[in-house]
Amino acid sequence: MKKNFNSFADYLKNFIKERDYTLESLAEDLNVSFGSLSHYTTGKRIPKDVFIDNFASYFNLSKEQKNEIKALIELDRSPFLKDRIKLHNKKETPRLTVFSLNTAGEGLLQELSKEVFVLPADLEIYEDSFIVEIRGDKLAPEILNGDRILVESFNFNNWRELDGKIVVIDIKNEKFAKRVGFYDGEAILKSLTGYEKNILVDENIKYVGTFTTLVSRKLF
Repeated sequence: MKKNFNSFADYLKNFIKERDYTLESLAEDLNVSFGSLSHYTTGKRIPKDVFIDNFASYFNLSKEQKNEIKALIELDRSPFLKDRIKLHNKKETPRLTVFSLNTAGEGLLQELSKEVFVLPADLEIYEDSFIVEIRGDKLAPEILNGDRILVESFNFNNWRELDGKIVVIDIKNEKFAKRVGFYDGEAILKSLTGYEKNILVDENIKYVGTFTTLVSRKLF
């Protein structure tokens, strides 16, 4: 990949131009719909892994080229990763956004405030990290009412790597906390309370972060 691209859409548009393709001819060669391919070039939709596999195979791309494309798609799924800056060893104390999570609801996060947190000196965090405060019944034996949990974003190649973990996802600009699971080989997002239906992971689901560290716990 000779040029630096900011998204898979940019890469695909450049690819079409350099290879003298049209959307119609490329869609025909790859056996995909014109509409889907058009959305990929505008960034309205993010292709699934099966498309990338077929794309790389058809054009005989190297493993390195394929991995570079996958890296672009990962950035598209989590655009905040483009501007990640480590705060470790900086003098200033991080000011993090705090979201509340009502365990009686559907897992929707509500923004509460921005607060200054004094964190352990050896804890490396990023500017896109934030805090989730639990309100209501405990979510699991290890997560109690009043707990404040650090949420951090990680690069991952497959949802299998997050199996069993509690993650924050974005659906239509709303953030939800769900637990990752699998059913018939498909990645699903499960309700933390068991009251809502499971959600099948697709291109409309944006990964935001993973519950990682207990920041504070109320003593009753």
